[in-house]
Amino acid sequence: MGSNVDQNLANFIEEEKKYFQSLNTGINWDDEKWDVSKWLFHRGAKFQILFTTINRINSEMPKYVKFPEKGQLPLPYSDFAKACAVYLQRTKGSGIMAIRNYVNECRRIHLFMHSKNETNPSQLTRWHFEMAIEFLKDIKYKNLYD
Repeated sequence: MGSNVDQNLANFIEEEKKYFQSLNTGINWDDEKWDVSKWLFHRGAKFQILFTTINRINSEMPKYVKFPEKGQLPLPYSDFAKACAVYLQRTKGSGIMAIRNYVNECRRIHLFMHSKNETNPSQLTRWHFEMAIEFLKDIKYKNLYD
């Protein structure tokens, strides 16, 4: 991808990071787990959003998925997922469940980026999204169209 795309991505991340830090949530942008209890409205005890790789393997997982090692999503992909979460809250007023679901899909799409040794969101193509949908179908995910 051209440097213009990379610059736009960097600007997007920087703008959302600056906005997020101005909220004084007590959350460190660089953390792989955000406790959003003081930032987003929530009911119940689940008020964490994870920016880690998906690496669980169970009997239903398709064999074509190459799982990354356990840990934080690689840069700049983790910053992109965080910026998307902040953007959704800032512009749409999205709550914790919508944002958590969106971040989980970002994590799932990362599985297919990882399989091609990609870490930069500017490398995302339609193929990545189609593979994520196929993956959800293969594991019989019930809320596919959410």
